Amino acid sequence: MKMRNIILTLSATALLFASCQWIDPEINVNPDNPTDVSLDLLLPGIEGQVGYYIGGFDVAAVPNIWTQQILGQDRQASAINGYIYRESDPNNLWGNMYAGVMMDLKNFIEKAEDPDAPSRNVAGVGKVLMALCLGTLTDLFGDIPYSEALQGQDNLQPAYDSQESIYDEIFRLLTDAIADLGSTDPFENTYSIENDYIYGGNAELWAKAAHTLMARYNMHLINVKTVDYDAVIAHVDAGIADISEDMQQPFDASPSAQNPMYQYLTQRSGYITDNNTFVGMMMDDTLTYGVADPRASVNVVDVSGYWTSRASPVALAQYTEALFIKAQAYAHKNAFADARTTLKLAVATSMAKYGVGDAGWTAAFETEVDNTADADLMKLIIEQKYLHMFCQLEAFTDYRLYGYPELTPVVGNQIPRRYPYPTSENLYNSDNYVSVSIFDRVWWDQ
Repeated sequence: MKMRNIILTLSATALLFASCQWIDPEINVNPDNPTDVSLDLLLPGIEGQVGYYIGGFDVAAVPNIWTQQILGQDRQASAINGYIYRESDPNNLWGNMYAGVMMDLKNFIEKAEDPDAPSRNVAGVGKVLMALCLGTLTDLFGDIPYSEALQGQDNLQPAYDSQESIYDEIFRLLTDAIADLGSTDPFENTYSIENDYIYGGNAELWAKAAHTLMARYNMHLINVKTVDYDAVIAHVDAGIADISEDMQQPFDASPSAQNPMYQYLTQRSGYITDNNTFVGMMMDDTLTYGVADPRASVNVVDVSGYWTSRASPVALAQYTEALFIKAQAYAHKNAFADARTTLKLAVATSMAKYGVGDAGWTAAFETEVDNTADADLMKLIIEQKYLHMFCQLEAFTDYRLYGYPELTPVVGNQIPRRYPYPTSENLYNSDNYVSVSIFDRVWWDQ
């Protein structure tokens, strides 16, 4: 009897297992919650994140409160204006860049480099964006985790890489990106980049942007490396060639896609406003040119400003910036005639970018360029670049590199030069965390 029961039990169990084979294994898969997403669908979301974080208050406003493009006049912004910037302040930026956009970019690049389904153009776009994110973080924080970072649960306490090694990685990423974006072999491009918000799937324009970023990041090293200025000029010439080719993340008027600085201005009304130092530099031009700088009407901290309106784009790399970089390179080479010619073109392009202009102002400015002594030309280049690069990190970078414009500290006798590492690093990566002051200098800021 006992044996008969065992046989019946085994038979029932066998029947149960067999019955499982009759059920479709896909029956419990939720079609609205996919476990994998194709590269072409991932790209727009990643681009949106990059634009949102680089164009938001933490990157676009804080450094430029310190360089006096913007005035912090209330609450959090007032404290920042008075050089009170605590370790808790950059927590969101750090977390969003690492756990969000850079983790997504790492997975995106790895997926694009799958040998069974390679997509070199897509990988190239990912590498340009990763280089930009690394450049943004290291220019604000100095040494940052990277080689051991972005591993999820496998390493929650990554070591910090030196800023010098981060720059080496930026150049490697951009060099690889230019090669990847040059691929036209359909067998190397399983997925296209047609869903690209920034350049509409144009790989050639992405390669140009990579060249412009190569020029930018090489020029950051003027105080710590022997920079090849001819190579910088070559990158500019191979890079973005018109304001219509500017690398910009678009935003629009819909509630879910508004410009990040517009969102800050409307959600925290009155926290920031125009700074008299910045405005004064433009208005004081009336003494030299007979009329205020025409850009004064658009470079404002206002919901109608060029970079701060509801549908304003976020600038990531620009033709105008590239021209200023080229003028800087010529000046470093003591090729002052070429520097003057390029500076005039840069300012004319700035006017065209902003859709403003005054023939009398332009003529008077060009006369000033011609009459400026060689020893003073770099100051004029950087000051004009500062007036163009409103709400962009490069204005803060140039101030640290060149000391222009000449600013008077709001309090004390020095202006901040970097971000502190966030509280989250102190709490969760304490073995690698270092306490620094906002007045300390990063590696290239010597």
